[in-house]
Amino acid sequence: AASEVGLAASIVHAVIECRWTKRFVQDVLALGVAYPIHVAIATCRERPSFEWSPGMLTLIGRRDMVLAQGRICSGDNGASAVRSESYDPISIAMASFNADAHHGGTTGTLEDAESVLLPPKFARHWNDTRAEIVQSMLDTSRPISLPTATDRSDTGQAALRQLTKRALAQPIGRGMLSFGTRHFRSRDVVPVPPLVLNGQTSDGLLLTAEASAMAPANLVWPLFHNAVAAGLRFMPTVQHIQSVPRQWILHQARTAASAVERAGIIFAAGLTRQLRALEVMDVYALLTASGSSAVREPVAVAVNVGLAVSYRGSCAPDVFDYLQLHVQSLVQSAQDLDSTLTSQAAALVAIGLLYERSANAWVTEMLLTELSRVPTDEHNSRRESYKLAAGLAIGLTLCSLGRSHGLGSTGIDDRLWAMVEGGNQKVRRGHTEGRSDFEERGGAREPDAFLMRVFQSVADDDSGANACNNVLEGDRYDPAVTAPPAVAALTLMYLQTGDELVARRLN
Repeated sequence: AASEVGLAASIVHAVIECRWTKRFVQDVLALGVAYPIHVAIATCRERPSFEWSPGMLTLIGRRDMVLAQGRICSGDNGASAVRSESYDPISIAMASFNADAHHGGTTGTLEDAESVLLPPKFARHWNDTRAEIVQSMLDTSRPISLPTATDRSDTGQAALRQLTKRALAQPIGRGMLSFGTRHFRSRDVVPVPPLVLNGQTSDGLLLTAEASAMAPANLVWPLFHNAVAAGLRFMPTVQHIQSVPRQWILHQARTAASAVERAGIIFAAGLTRQLRALEVMDVYALLTASGSSAVREPVAVAVNVGLAVSYRGSCAPDVFDYLQLHVQSLVQSAQDLDSTLTSQAAALVAIGLLYERSANAWVTEMLLTELSRVPTDEHNSRRESYKLAAGLAIGLTLCSLGRSHGLGSTGIDDRLWAMVEGGNQKVRRGHTEGRSDFEERGGAREPDAFLMRVFQSVADDDSGANACNNVLEGDRYDPAVTAPPAVAALTLMYLQTGDELVARRLN
């Protein structure tokens, strides 16, 4: 179509205006940016026009048209384009892809531990190679492609440093691409491809990533998402059907190479709502098999959020009984919490998912208590993430309910707006008043009577027993800490409600 050729011509014209040579596009630009340019060049090459400039005709490989017009392009664009015609990294990647397929890389078995390829029977509704190009982009089992080596080694290291950050995020995209494309057998182990952060130039020179990028502490969550992507390949796409047996999930957890990979596979099963098959002792075994609290942090996060997604919106009391062990207001003291702050934040989000759109007054009050909690010596570092998790949980509990949540007497909206605007903190009630109010409203019939623990924790804070020696907060909220989670809560509360008053106030 004429519009397609016009769009491609405008892209090629923009490349010429930027003074980019074809080698620059091939060697320097990321593959995701270079691929549309190559498509535009190929489109213009098939449907050229004599009205285009010599530089543009030379860049698309139609130098014959330039010679036919008697106009020889002597600029850098044309010369570089002619010299670089023999080098095409996309063709090299495609040749490597075809070679892997020829040697059985797409047989659909579990032996392809280093492969991220879609199975050969996967339905494709297009005639180009976009799927293969995307697979090549998201493949983390091979060294990172770098430009041609130069005399300055720091240039290659700088490029590798930037591309390493991209490689750490690629497993998330790979998980979405390959979701539900494989079938499992009961005794097979899910292959987790390696996460290679070293680089390789087009002329074969290998560059090693910096020590900071390879530090184990910096690779925990990238390796976690890498295992999630591997697990999602074998998960069913129909999530309301329990099609993954309990024995298979436990077998994958036992045979995982590390606690991080175990956590990733569990999280993949949780995202597809397959953790309903687990029993109480299974959850206990998964948590205790990972060693210390810091080592089992990814497993705790995976189990917390995975169980909540599996039981989303069900208000299951058994799941809540487990999650409350990770929430500060629901334990007797901070010393009873054997979990990291990340695990606690994940538990708050999980409670929001478990009570999604339930408008449960007691859960909402507990989450507001966590959101307005004053800093303590035990709860000072990275408390912004904890408060943000509490805000998201409040928003999920009251998601899209707007003013119809039925909790007007608790003043939830006013308290959240006070956190956004830095208003005065609400006067906290003591333990006795909170307990009598709880019983008066029928809370004694609730399981585990957790709100009494909330007010007991508040009373401890009021007494100054857990004062913070590093941060002093006055009678007003600190908007730098409380505004982002409060805005997130209000946004989810009034999502799709069409409330213009709230929209104008947020704006």
